[in-house]
Amino acid sequence: MNMKKYLFIAIVAGIFGGCSNPKEQTREEFQPEKYLSYEELLRAERYDSLERALQTPSEVYKLIIYGKSMKKLPSEINKLKYLNTLELTGNDLKTLPKELASLQYLQSLYLARNNFKTIPEAVYELPRLKRVDFSHNQLKAIPERLLEMDSLEEVYFEENQIKTLPEALFQHPKLEILGADHNKLDAIPAKLGEMKSLRKLNVSFNNIQHIPSSLSKLENIEFIDLEGNPVNSDEVKALKEKLPETKINY
Repeated sequence: MNMKKYLFIAIVAGIFGGCSNPKEQTREEFQPEKYLSYEELLRAERYDSLERALQTPSEVYKLIIYGKSMKKLPSEINKLKYLNTLELTGNDLKTLPKELASLQYLQSLYLARNNFKTIPEAVYELPRLKRVDFSHNQLKAIPERLLEMDSLEEVYFEENQIKTLPEALFQHPKLEILGADHNKLDAIPAKLGEMKSLRKLNVSFNNIQHIPSSLSKLENIEFIDLEGNPVNSDEVKALKEKLPETKINY
């Protein structure tokens, strides 16, 4: 093969073959100091509009746009590269832009009281997401794909239309808080007792009648809320005896 032609092919292959994932090419090196602790996040300045945040994008760690009837989150959200907390509660959102996936520092995403029927694709691609709130939406299930995100520690699905807890939930290595109250659950699977990291469980106001004895195996559980369910009181008393340090509401 002609040497010049060979070199041309090699250069083209290097350019196109090395760019198979544009998101990986453009994502900057992670800076741990920009990933704030919970206490630092509480103290961080709160921005209440995207317009204001975009004036100093590299200084924004917390954006809260509450109850503004927002129907679409602008793609410019990706300019807030150090954003740790995004709260969009009480709007009219049904989806999220794909650009959200570039926010590698995002750890808290609050989307309660919107019109989501499914989890937007961009959510699954957030590499360090710890907390996600989809309460008061129109979800009929907790996607197993969401529970494959090992970074998650807290999930909230209050006031949806969820009928079952998925199998993937019970193998999650870090999940500490599960909020699934005011749904359509009629059972707590026995395997939920395998969740060694779980600290708080809220399944109040469902249609749960039976409390599996396996819940007594929850090593780190601090609080269980069973209020508003037609549960067997004897089973609850037995659970309280086995978990004397755990607060149990029923």
